[in-house]
Amino acid sequence: MRRFCLLSRHRKVNAKNHGLLHTKEGRNPVIPTNNILIWYMRKSFLILFLMLSASLLARRKTVVIPAFDPRCFEVEVRYMDPLRWSPRSVSYGYSLAVNNDSVTVHLPYMGVAYQTDMDNDGLNFERPIESFFMGKGKKGRILLSFSCRKGFISYLFRLTIYPNGKADIHLSPSNADAVGYEGEWNAQ
Repeated sequence: MRRFCLLSRHRKVNAKNHGLLHTKEGRNPVIPTNNILIWYMRKSFLILFLMLSASLLARRKTVVIPAFDPRCFEVEVRYMDPLRWSPRSVSYGYSLAVNNDSVTVHLPYMGVAYQTDMDNDGLNFERPIESFFMGKGKKGRILLSFSCRKGFISYLFRLTIYPNGKADIHLSPSNADAVGYEGEWNAQ
């Protein structure tokens, strides 16, 4: 008696090497070999793993981020990236806040100043916004660009607001090297 196994719809395969062993009539199954048992165990473990991972993904918490208002927000700075030095983390308390038509800046600075202001108190000021631009970027990002003036120095801020709550700031002063910042934005 010759044994066969149906592995595909179109042809019969010799049962010594593949799949379950059946008789020619296909009614009485023969006991499978160890290789087939191992194959079924692997398949069942794979199915179990996929079911568990799907249930863990379903239980994962989702963070609700409030809607971004470009006229009223604050970015708490965590890292700075100076032009001529290596990036570094900064201590607590540095921020950039926009309230309607003014910007409040409390940022650290490292760089070369080509022209200094006589009453220089660094990047700690509150000034009205002169020009404001908002656009959409890729993957839900919001691009902001605005400028302000402090004495004879003008500051150009370019911000990238990410949907996950992160923000990048690129500051270009007219009298000094540019510097970048990374942080998290909060609605005010």
